[in-house]
Amino acid sequence: MLKFILIAFIVLSSCSRNKNTKRIDSRIIYEMAYDDRTTPSRFDFDFFVRCNNGKVAMINEPALWGIHRENPKNLSYEKFLDLALNQKIEVDDTRILSSADCFLLDSKVANYYKSHNLEDFLLE
Repeated sequence: MLKFILIAFIVLSSCSRNKNTKRIDSRIIYEMAYDDRTTPSRFDFDFFVRCNNGKVAMINEPALWGIHRENPKNLSYEKFLDLALNQKIEVDDTRILSSADCFLLDSKVANYYKSHNLEDFLLE
């Protein structure tokens, strides 16, 4: 239960208040990118990233780190997280499949999310 409350708090506090811009706050991305890799991740909970073919995947930060290490685009981990967590890039399905499954969102849910702010979406 505490893990769920923490996730909800981070999502609500890290997303922009602008109704048309839903972004993970750059401070959270910075903290994730420069987290101590010699200890278990403080961010070991699930995020959503875009896959190929309009699908999404629910994946945790340690798995994203593993995907980034194989990333042929030579992005910094901070930039990779910014792009992936803010759905600006598609993460290759073949890299995700070992950590998570890609799935299609219900079109009603996806359209509602796109047309409402995060707080309203979570309350629905």
